[in-house]
Amino acid sequence: MIKTLLKTDKGRGVGLRLIASLLLFICLFMPFAEGLKMTVPSSGDDVITTYGPAFSFIFGGSLVSEHATYQTRGISVVGLLGFLFLLLSLAAVASSFFFIKDRRKTAALLIGVSIVLGLAGSIMMLSTHQNAAAVLADALISGHSESVVNTVTKYTSLQFGFIGTGIFGLLSVVASVASLFLDGTVDFLKSQIVH
Repeated sequence: MIKTLLKTDKGRGVGLRLIASLLLFICLFMPFAEGLKMTVPSSGDDVITTYGPAFSFIFGGSLVSEHATYQTRGISVVGLLGFLFLLLSLAAVASSFFFIKDRRKTAALLIGVSIVLGLAGSIMMLSTHQNAAAVLADALISGHSESVVNTVTKYTSLQFGFIGTGIFGLLSVVASVASLFLDGTVDFLKSQIVH
């Protein structure tokens, strides 16, 4: 039965939505990885330190490095919003499965909402560097200094906890968009607008 369903365009569209849901679900656990890497040039080899998990930048808590643990004094608002948008995107795409059969417009609307939220959340995750660097700088000096924030921003880069989340979120958006074309939803909506 599943093989027969996957041979149809509608079945492939549903399959792509399942893949999109799985990718978004994975996004919720990627922030367990490192959030930032600091590379400080020196006369010998560069000194490289990673700080994580990315969840600590997003929700607060302890930032762990190879040498020490620091307590955050704030959170990355951009990272938090990005994470919440991806969570809501997952909720929207998962809810669409309840309306596939009888209420196609509602399912399409939920997929559209999921696409917008997923895209916004992914972009936020990929552009949270300065915000996360400020969290790290404040934790390192147990206070706040713009010059320290600028220095930390200069010598740090995002790691998989943020980059991976953003990339997998974008892949889920691509899968969701493709599912709308593959299962005929776009043609269905066009016909509804024309009539």
